[in-house]
Amino acid sequence: MATQTATPIAMMPMTITRAPSRSLAGHMLALLVQPSSFFMRLPGTRHWLLVALLIWIIVGTAAVRRPVSDGSVVVPPVTVPDVTSPPVDGGGDFGAVPFDPSVNIPPGALDAGTNTATPDIADILIVGLLAAGNLLVALAIQTVLLSEVSLLNGRAPQLGRNLQLAVWASVPLGLMALFQLIYYALGGQGGMMGVSLLLQRWEAYSSLPSFVQSFLHSLTAQLTLFWLWNAVLLYFAARYGLRGKAWASWVVVVVWLLIATLVPTLTGAVQPLSPITP
Repeated sequence: MATQTATPIAMMPMTITRAPSRSLAGHMLALLVQPSSFFMRLPGTRHWLLVALLIWIIVGTAAVRRPVSDGSVVVPPVTVPDVTSPPVDGGGDFGAVPFDPSVNIPPGALDAGTNTATPDIADILIVGLLAAGNLLVALAIQTVLLSEVSLLNGRAPQLGRNLQLAVWASVPLGLMALFQLIYYALGGQGGMMGVSLLLQRWEAYSSLPSFVQSFLHSLTAQLTLFWLWNAVLLYFAARYGLRGKAWASWVVVVVWLLIATLVPTLTGAVQPLSPITP
């Protein structure tokens, strides 16, 4: 009778099954649903480059497609923009700068007494590039701020990784611009953003110093769900993506919010609001 020899487990061939890599949609879903887990396992793919490109395109497009009350397209001026949030109507946002009919508008392009126009392609391109450029500046600032987390952990900062974290954290700003485009396509009109309308109904607002009025306008104009969402994701990026201490991660968020609010105020991109007359 033949004796059957058992094969040791250590000698048995092993088959390693690799987890399938996520698609871009899968990464987006993981970011929005499980941000802490997403940043702890930051994707090693180059999807973040595609995400950055998409956000820039959407933000730039929303800046030039913002309509006014008569349904035409606004032509913002070519001025120095600020570094805060996506393109919205007025008050310290990416690409949202007050209309100035004296800047780069061809003769006869403006309707009398209005800020509507039929600009040439150069005007449209400049407006879109300014809005996308604001986003690029914001990402650069966040990249530098995230370096503080690594330094406090006793490690040299990795700017490339920090940039990836900043791009993923800015996804809510891209979603906001996308929803604005959909809203405009459905016939919606541009208007004041955030809770800045409340300032015009605050009786004591007009008695405040001009700088304080501009600062409050900048803060309230950006105070939207998507802006706060971006701040939360920036915290998760610092806390879990860089394994930072909780207090250090909060410092990054607070400093960024101060910069995003103060820069438009100091540069004059945001002006005090006029009170609503009864």
